[in-house]
Amino acid sequence: GRVQHFYRRNAIEADVQTFFNDVPERLEQAQLVIARSGASTVADVSVVGRPAIFVPLAAAIRNEQVANAQGLIDAKAAEMLTEDQFTAETLAARINHILSTPGLAPSMASAALSVSKPEAAESLAGLVEKLYRE
Repeated sequence: GRVQHFYRRNAIEADVQTFFNDVPERLEQAQLVIARSGASTVADVSVVGRPAIFVPLAAAIRNEQVANAQGLIDAKAAEMLTEDQFTAETLAARINHILSTPGLAPSMASAALSVSKPEAAESLAGLVEKLYRE
């Protein structure tokens, strides 16, 4: 498609697909995650401990993507760009700042881990089982 053609023409090495089945592995390999802030994405970013720039979906009915990202933003593990702020120049400036400021990316990664809840699925299963028994 258009993106693949642009990348090839500009000698940019990228794996462009409409869907990835191995998102957790890709997140673990990333230095910085730039993504929408759906609930599962935010949870995955915190569990693998990666700095992130979230771009919440503006069309979300209840602004839930902003709410999803807020915990990581408050913990200084992530930054947010709204869709109207999301330009090549702004994104490049944020990436450059995060990756070139000594200690910032590792600090954001540690902050992400500090707010992660890897036991959340197990806790939910326990709650369901308890409610079932009652």
